[in-house]
Amino acid sequence: MPAIGVIFAVLSVVVAASAASYLWIFLYRPAAFRFSLSELKALVWHQRVPGIIYFVFASFGFGFMFFKAIESALWWMPETWTMWTGDEYRPVSWVIAVAIGFTSVNFVTGRMEEIAQKSSATKTEPRLRNEMMPVKR
Repeated sequence: MPAIGVIFAVLSVVVAASAASYLWIFLYRPAAFRFSLSELKALVWHQRVPGIIYFVFASFGFGFMFFKAIESALWWMPETWTMWTGDEYRPVSWVIAVAIGFTSVNFVTGRMEEIAQKSSATKTEPRLRNEMMPVKR
């Protein structure tokens, strides 16, 4: 396998892991869900830069998931329906899937942030396991 193939394989695993962990934090630890760009801008640079990189990888992972889902849903469109995209002909279903899939990421991550803020404001969650158990003396 050429070196570029290895780089893309590793990058795809990192993107998938970032999207999965972003979703896991949202579902199971909403109080720890602090990955909005406004909250990341308030941090110092050595905390902000890895957070922004993580957010970009997770957003790209979600966009690719939405793109593939919409592309699969448009299976019924004939391959003869094509558009010239600047350097080659692409099926119309591919263009629609790219447009809807990657623009929906902004809407979905914004809603996830709102829901996480509401749910973390209504319930408190212990930070450590020791905080849940009383201390016996």
